[in-house]
Amino acid sequence: TASFVKFANIEEDTPSYHRIYDFFVSKFGSLCHNNHDDKETRERLRVAGLQGLQGVVRKTVSDDLQTNIWEPTHMNKIVPSLLYNIQDTPELPSQDTDSPKEDEQQSVTAEHVFRELVCKAAYGNINSVLKPVLTHLDNHNLWVPNHFAVKVFKIIMFSVQAQYGYVVVQMLMSHLDENTKEDPQIKSSIVDTLYETVLIAAGGSIGPSVLDVFNTLLRHLRLSIDANPSDKRRIKHEENFQDKVIDTISEFAKHLPDYQKIEILMFVMGKIPMPSEDGDTKDVKLQAMLLKTILKVATKYKTNLIANAFPPDRKSVV
Repeated sequence: TASFVKFANIEEDTPSYHRIYDFFVSKFGSLCHNNHDDKETRERLRVAGLQGLQGVVRKTVSDDLQTNIWEPTHMNKIVPSLLYNIQDTPELPSQDTDSPKEDEQQSVTAEHVFRELVCKAAYGNINSVLKPVLTHLDNHNLWVPNHFAVKVFKIIMFSVQAQYGYVVVQMLMSHLDENTKEDPQIKSSIVDTLYETVLIAAGGSIGPSVLDVFNTLLRHLRLSIDANPSDKRRIKHEENFQDKVIDTISEFAKHLPDYQKIEILMFVMGKIPMPSEDGDTKDVKLQAMLLKTILKVATKYKTNLIANAFPPDRKSVV
């Protein structure tokens, strides 16, 4: 590993077109999953694997003419190896973050490499990192409870380039769509993770498809109400999911410009079903939920300048 890291740090004037790193990715990935009986040996082997993967990433991401490290073949080995080591160490706060304890070193190293990988991802490569993350969380049932999922997506959001933060939000929204028929606890955990992600993403740009995000959340709210489960436990979980959706919509709206808050209020109002003669309980419940959503969004609307209440193209008229 030390030899490979030294090699990875050498700056080359001309790229090697025929160099292949598949063996190193597989070998370092297997080291990251080492289960040696001796704890100290296991730690050393895993850290060596993590440092090796870091070397592979540094050697390949900066040169488009070399091996494309963002291909699923490589990412499906690198990302799970990093997540496994971040997750495998218990949450124990280190007294000295500059020199972590021996039993925390593997987690700190894995998180550092993961941050570096996400930081180097360009727009077209972010999905290559996120898909293995979501697959790892699904395969290992890490959504309930979702402490680890929230931690991972916070790492991603603080590491990804600010202008691409909305891509992470969109990936989570797509994953929620794919799990429409799953247990409401899983859906609640995904929305909860989305909520934490929005707290970070909304500070910058959350993309041009703001209404699409609201539309998707409101659609899931409607589907949850239409589910109408008979089991008391599931009813409780569905209600919890509905509250999470409303809270997430509110948090989205909180960080939007004033004129977009008004658009969101109008958009949500347009989704409220008209009162029916038969008094459908589902429609009544949806009306109550959407009114609750409007109330939460409206309480976030506080403008100091009248010009802020209009889109940029109308400010000149004001």
